Amino acid sequence: MSPLGPAQTYLARFNGYQLPGYVQSESFDSMMNVVPHYGAYIDGSFSEETGLQNKALSLTLKVWETNYLTCKQQIALATTYLRSYRGGFANLYVQYADKHYRAMVKSVQMEKSVGSSPKILEYQVEFECKPWLIGEVLHSITSDTDEVGRTMESGGWTPTVVTLTGTSISGITADGQSTGNIVTTGVSGMVIDTEAFTATMGAVNRNDLVTTKDYRLYVGPGLTTFTVNGSATIQYYDRWYI
Repeated sequence: MSPLGPAQTYLARFNGYQLPGYVQSESFDSMMNVVPHYGAYIDGSFSEETGLQNKALSLTLKVWETNYLTCKQQIALATTYLRSYRGGFANLYVQYADKHYRAMVKSVQMEKSVGSSPKILEYQVEFECKPWLIGEVLHSITSDTDEVGRTMESGGWTPTVVTLTGTSISGITADGQSTGNIVTTGVSGMVIDTEAFTATMGAVNRNDLVTTKDYRLYVGPGLTTFTVNGSATIQYYDRWYI
């Protein structure tokens, strides 16, 4: 059913379903988790950053239909869309069609003020999202991110999937920051997922062949150059921490 009002211009899509109504507001937080050290005579400067927390994202949407009953039916449909995924985090697109959050619905609320138009009804959705937006394009490189034209606008620190033949791979950003390294005993065609911390060869787990157990290898902001003892393919999706 088409809404009574004009075409939607602010994208709000969850798990493949366009949410009914018009986005009125969007808000989110992006918080760093900081653990303080409580030792005697130690101040907060020795606290430890443990990484970004999941973000809380809130959307308010306005449904505009022919009557109040139809508005409520559209919000009922919206809740069905929002509860359509049972596996936890699903793709959420907000404004951007080429990047998405991994999000879980926490709550859906409806608001109706006495005396307001019987053709308009608002509802709010609270999401818990992973800390980043994820791009849709899978990038594949062999030596540096200039191969795909990566710039600071392309996002921040991003985990990789590396297919390695050889003994080691390491990376460094243009400003000299290490993006991590992986050392093995000498492999052929090992696939290392640096987000999932897995290493496989022929679909068989071979974590025992990786001697740097943290598996950390990222693409950094802007230019990242990789040094490989052997040959490698590095794949990643851009991520934005907003």
